Amino acid sequence: MVSFLAMVVAGPNAIAKEKSRRASQTVGEYAYKRLSKANEFLAGESYAEARSELEALLARKKINSYERAMGRQTLGYVQANQDQFPDAIESFEKALGLAALPEPAELNILFTVSQLHLSLGHTEKSVEILEEWFRRTSAPGARAHFTLASGYTALGRYDDALVHAQAAVNKSEAPAESYLQLLASVNYNLGRFREMAGVLEILGNRFPKKTYWMQLSAAYREIGENEKSLAVQELAYQQGFLSGERELSILAQLYLFERLPYKAARVLEKGLKSEAIGQDTDVWELLANAWLQAKEYERVVEPLEKAAARSANGDLFVRLGRVHIQNEDWSRAAVALTDGVEKGGLADLGTAHLLLGVAYANGSKPDAAFRALREASRFERSRGPAREWIAHIEQSQ
Repeated sequence: MVSFLAMVVAGPNAIAKEKSRRASQTVGEYAYKRLSKANEFLAGESYAEARSELEALLARKKINSYERAMGRQTLGYVQANQDQFPDAIESFEKALGLAALPEPAELNILFTVSQLHLSLGHTEKSVEILEEWFRRTSAPGARAHFTLASGYTALGRYDDALVHAQAAVNKSEAPAESYLQLLASVNYNLGRFREMAGVLEILGNRFPKKTYWMQLSAAYREIGENEKSLAVQELAYQQGFLSGERELSILAQLYLFERLPYKAARVLEKGLKSEAIGQDTDVWELLANAWLQAKEYERVVEPLEKAAARSANGDLFVRLGRVHIQNEDWSRAAVALTDGVEKGGLADLGTAHLLLGVAYANGSKPDAAFRALREASRFERSRGPAREWIAHIEQSQ
């Protein structure tokens, strides 16, 4: 955790700047010595000693409200640095309740109390206090905007969060990664995918990480800019960010969508060779689709055979049969189509019988062709073509 001592801009260590304080805010010699020693111990992380000095000061009845407020404030910082957040909040609230501190000191305390509530999970209370801080501050910095935006985000108040997340980025010469992450997240939750993509572009360039490239690609797909989505995926692949089966499969699918089947096939074959991609039905079918799109029918056969063998039904065997018919390999077409019919679960059994009849007919097996075509004629969708083939075979004999 970042030390709360670093947050004391004009807090305990401001004793030497008494000229800027209200004329009535004076510190006597006794209080000055105690506060000075307490601050020295606080700076040296000697918290027990610091607490001892402050307790001695606060136990004294003859100190003014300003001295007491300074003591409570400093005690709050000691407790915060010891992770005693509830106690620190109580001390800070007592300091504010004395209404003796100058405005800058009160604002520092308010901001710190807001952070303490946030650390304790009191998000609504933290936001409420920070809103008051903003109302009393003339020029809030980027960090303050980021903090309030984070609180609004946690509460689901994304419209409010957007204002401050954007301000945090705008007020930073080189926005922190966390600022950009928050702005991207808020845009996502508001469905502002184009704006989200713009932020992710900055994140990807300044902080090149896999997650930003993947999110950017998804954002481009969401707004229909598939070419940009693919370009980002391709760049991520070249940089070695894509290694998982799902990521490589998505890249291959994007290539196919953009009619780039050779690139899709290369990604899949490389992934299969390196075992980054498992040898399951979907992967082999995707590779077969790539070669089909490329019209490389001979190269379709092996992946489609492997996909069909792993499939729960015979549809892929029917597809394999179609490929063999395309290649005019009638005997292998008949084998594949028979395997498909026997495996069952076909989406269109009639067409499978029709194709089987065609394979047998062209393979000079008229009797087997008649049997398959008669089966095909039992189905409405394939009845017409089946009868035409039967007539054709009869005329040829």
